[in-house]
Amino acid sequence: MSMNRQCANAWSRLRLFTIALPLLMAPLISLLVPALAEATSITIAWDPNTDGVTAGYYVYYGTQAGNYSGYVDVRTATTAIINTQNSTTTYYFAVQAYSSTADRSQYSTEVVWQPSTPTAQPPVLNNPGSISTVVGSASVSVRLVATDPGGLALTYKASGLPPGLSIASSTGLISGIPTTVGTYNVTATVTNTANLSASQSFTWSILNQPTSNSTSQSPSLLNPGNLTNVVGQNVSVQLGATDPGGLPLQYVANGLPSGLSIASSTGRISGKPTAVGTYFVTARVTNTLTLSASQSFTWTIVAQSPPGNGGGNGNGYGGGGNDGGNGNGNGNGGGGGGTTDPSPVYSGVDPVAPGDSGTITADLTPPTLIITSPTSGSTYATTQPKIVLTGTAFDDVGVVSVTWSNDRGGDGVAEGTSSWTTPAIDLKMGTNVLRVTASDAAGNVQTVILTVTRNADLSNHLN
Repeated sequence: MSMNRQCANAWSRLRLFTIALPLLMAPLISLLVPALAEATSITIAWDPNTDGVTAGYYVYYGTQAGNYSGYVDVRTATTAIINTQNSTTTYYFAVQAYSSTADRSQYSTEVVWQPSTPTAQPPVLNNPGSISTVVGSASVSVRLVATDPGGLALTYKASGLPPGLSIASSTGLISGIPTTVGTYNVTATVTNTANLSASQSFTWSILNQPTSNSTSQSPSLLNPGNLTNVVGQNVSVQLGATDPGGLPLQYVANGLPSGLSIASSTGRISGKPTAVGTYFVTARVTNTLTLSASQSFTWTIVAQSPPGNGGGNGNGYGGGGNDGGNGNGNGNGGGGGGTTDPSPVYSGVDPVAPGDSGTITADLTPPTLIITSPTSGSTYATTQPKIVLTGTAFDDVGVVSVTWSNDRGGDGVAEGTSSWTTPAIDLKMGTNVLRVTASDAAGNVQTVILTVTRNADLSNHLN
């Protein structure tokens, strides 16, 4: 039999071969929030071709039935993991066999992946408590605190607000300058994209302006700014407030991270945070005339960095003596293991001024570390194979280094300290947990975590 006839018979068997229906398996990422655009992995599998001429397979994909926008060559594999950009889109797949001479079979039966529909739950809204404000006083700023169990987007509204005040529907921030004295019964409502809602009611008293000889003025509360701390480490933050009339003040704070509490008489927030996350906090101070002031800020609790490792050796040799004497000395010391213990470290002895006890105050304050680009949040998604992080770091003593690591491989030192930039960090497909750590001269450290998801770019090729 001639070679051409053998190839013709082989291709005839390839064309007649019907590829088994690919099996659409459960996504690797559970679709609890289909209304949000997020990456999803889809696994398809098929039976291998046993005709003896199949050299590999193409997997075709698209968002319309029978119309494929691209394909990927998986060679002899019989499974493929498809990383999609959006868990809310329906995708269509088909498999095609090819021979070593570039001949192709017909498409397999098309299979469809559709996003699942979760069971939505209503959001939770914290009650801000009764509020008192002086008419025409400085701008009010009270943020409602709400969470959604499924992470759905939230919309806020409030009825019965004092005239002059309004609420931002996307953030829940109530602001403005009250214009009319009275007591108002306010009902705040938060609604998620599944149209499930939660409500809280409270009173808002707008009081008369104090007379010129009166001490009835609202207190002032400073905003501490957005805060970041490590889970399990001691926290101590003092709220700053003053009362023009010198009246006693009481403090409250809603939405604090788990494990933290506020001292009502002093305004000091302390404790050890127990859960990683970003918390929206509203602090309020009230004087004995029930006049109050509020400030809102975010508090981010990040995970602890893993223990460090270190090793080293020390060697020393004594020099010769003077005036005809001789002296020799040798010293050796083993390096110790690395640690994340923020205990103070000192070398040498600080000079003691006259009258000074010579007591050294330990530096136990970790640096403040912030990632500013490509995002200031805790998560980020990209289709790029590399990423560069930039940010700032500062400390009461001084930041000595900023380092980075990727749990999928790679670590190094950022360029700069107070304003720092990492080199281009390699990203693996899927989830990459990037840790940036700032260290000060006393050995205190602060770590910020950014979770980066690298997705396949379906407009080009699947990786």
